[in-house]
Amino acid sequence: IPQGVLYGTFLYMGVSGFFGNELFDRCLLQLTQRELRPARSYSAVAWDKVQLYTVLQLSAVATIFILATFSPAAVCFPFLIAILVPIRAKVLPAFFSEHDLSALDCVTQPHRVERCITPMWDEFNRA
Repeated sequence: IPQGVLYGTFLYMGVSGFFGNELFDRCLLQLTQRELRPARSYSAVAWDKVQLYTVLQLSAVATIFILATFSPAAVCFPFLIAILVPIRAKVLPAFFSEHDLSALDCVTQPHRVERCITPMWDEFNRA
């Protein structure tokens, strides 16, 4: 199989995974006017808290990407991913209330999963 075909397949899989991803949705919301933002599970949370949560998630992704790509610590990639669990459980409650975290983190809301996985992109296309 030619390498170009593999690269194209993986690129398509990666880009198609963005839509429906809450982090990507919140990044798009940073560029959207307040009046045009669709109702999401975290609409009841103060906007500055949503922005802080998004920045913290982006910094975690960037840190793990940089460490896994450009450092000898790349062999510790599974450990870097696993360390996110205690950070979520112990560090984030210092910055956010339990109500804010439950609204921002859809994984903790099993009864509202269908609302969490609705891609925001579809809502923009309907408007």
